[in-house]
Order: sequence, then structure tokens, then C-alpha cells
Amino acid sequence: MCKQKKRNRQYTEEFRISVVKEYLSGGMSKYALCKKYSIPQPVTLTTWIRKFVGEETKEYPMKKEKIPESEEVSRLKRELKEAKLALYQERMRADAYDVMIDVAEEMFKIPIRKKAGTKQ
Repeated sequence: MCKQKKRNRQYTEEFRISVVKEYLSGGMSKYALCKKYSIPQPVTLTTWIRKFVGEETKEYPMKKEKIPESEEVSRLKRELKEAKLALYQERMRADAYDVMIDVAEEMFKIPIRKKAGTKQ
């Protein structure tokens, strides 16, 4: 009997974000998305959601009775999750710009950032 080695898959940040956005849009369940994109475990998707949205979403095997929510509350929750994801993306973009400016300043030996307190 020959055992195959398990291979850790590497997913790009853009791919992860797109899958999380698709899940947040409410179109498909975690299990369906995992099957669609060949993600081995739904817990992987749950981890991505926690990372990008910052909210813990646990699915318990036992079904508990849920208190019915109004359409407005569920819509607002979805909008909040999408806003948190957008904020995370903008922070990543700002960090990338900072690194780009640091590299340019070092490469060209000129100050690019405006110094605080200088008068023009």
C-alpha cells in the first residue's frame, strides 16, 4: 500500500479574499464553496473569514433554535462584514505603498515623504 504525501496548498491573498466575498454575498455555503474551489476542509474557509472579517463564525454540529432576525438586521450584518473586509484590503494597500516609498527613497537617495512641521 502506497501512501500519498499530503501537500500543503498555497492560496494567494486575492483568491482567499474573493472566496470570502463570495461566501459573504450569501450565494453559497462553506461546503459548496470548498467543493467548487477544491479547498480540502471548510475549516480553511472559516479561518479565512476570521482573518479578513475579524469575526468568529462557528458552525456547531447540533442544530440550535435560532431567534428569527429581521431582513434589516441580516442586511446590516452582511454590510458590516463587507466593510470590515474592505477596510482590511485598504490597510494592506496602505502598507504596500509605505514599503514602496521606503524602497524608492533608499534606491534614489531622495526624501519622498513630506516631513511633519516643515513650512512651505
